[in-house]
Amino acid sequence: MSLVVFDMDGTLIDSGAEITARVFKAFAAVGLAAPSEQVIRANVGLSLPIYLSAVSGSDDPEVISALFDAYRAAAAASLPGQMPMFDGARALLDRLKARPGMQLAVATGKGRAGLDKTLAQNDMAHYFTSLQTPDNNPSKPHPGMLHSAMDECGVGPGETVMIGDAVFDIQMANAAGVRSIGVAWGLQPVAALVAAGATATVDRFNALYDRIDQLLEEKTHA
Repeated sequence: MSLVVFDMDGTLIDSGAEITARVFKAFAAVGLAAPSEQVIRANVGLSLPIYLSAVSGSDDPEVISALFDAYRAAAAASLPGQMPMFDGARALLDRLKARPGMQLAVATGKGRAGLDKTLAQNDMAHYFTSLQTPDNNPSKPHPGMLHSAMDECGVGPGETVMIGDAVFDIQMANAAGVRSIGVAWGLQPVAALVAAGATATVDRFNALYDRIDQLLEEKTHA
């Protein structure tokens, strides 16, 4: 058995523009100056309260609570289709799902309600054996999401690969003893993923299957 764990935002889902819009709306709603788009993108992947603290530079519980409620309101008002799958993502998931002995999982900074909404809007839920969120795990880069996914799927770190676009994904994988592949089409620069210790990187979806296969085969023959 083997397990491929995917981040969601910026990895499978093209959500950068929508997340940025939600942050701008949330900050406007509470009367704060919005952070730069660079700051917004650099922190995607953290659980929402930690994310809002990072992008606002505040640890005031009242400020974070107000931003949290405003962000959730902006998310609730979003329309279907505003967080679509990247071109090539569905074909990759179809191919991996058809592989004997392969299980797929999600480890995301989204809350479970937001994840379920995204999966439903993109008809994705059937691909995944395990769905891990900050609702029942510590925020990335803590390895808890990967530990939970591996436990649920009955595999170890040597049979697991993490796919993500953020430094937090790579740090989480390293903390769990799991190999990782950083993707170049997401929210953070690939150089940052390399510096964080990504096992490998890819710059297009049609290269990802072979890179996953290579890492799993390397473990098999080690």
